[in-house]
Amino acid sequence: MKFKIQLIIFASLFLAINCQKEAIVGRYHFFQGYKVSFPNLKKHQITILQQVNWIGAVEACNRKNLTIVSIESEEKQKDLEHAGDQAPEGPHWIGGSNLSSRKEFVWLPSGEPFSFTNWHPGQPDNRGNCVIYWNFPSSIPVGHWFAYDCNKSYDAFICEEKPVL
Repeated sequence: MKFKIQLIIFASLFLAINCQKEAIVGRYHFFQGYKVSFPNLKKHQITILQQVNWIGAVEACNRKNLTIVSIESEEKQKDLEHAGDQAPEGPHWIGGSNLSSRKEFVWLPSGEPFSFTNWHPGQPDNRGNCVIYWNFPSSIPVGHWFAYDCNKSYDAFICEEKPVL
């Protein structure tokens, strides 16, 4: 019985690390970790949700030969909001941060300063250095941006296809 539980735990961890829900809408790839539950184990119920911090989201996009999304224009913001209708809900890491200067937010990988923003009122509020995109219908409008702690883990992030040079 102990071996069976260990095997199930190992399989769960493997699935949590290697399985993600992906919604592809145009050039955007929305990723969200799977929840893996085993309610039939009587006393042993396991629920695993893969979460990544901002650096983890950047690395995950790179591993998939994508880049974390940059929203440089109102047109791209609206395009992403429309694409988000078919994507997982919740906060998503996007490619903005002020890690390099602690003052000015820039896009990864270009390093270009923000020329367009869609900050939620009161943001950025100096509580975080990395940007999340809100994709959850609530009192907060979909598409608003928040500066969050880069080390905080979420289960969703947005990548985009790299531009063809």
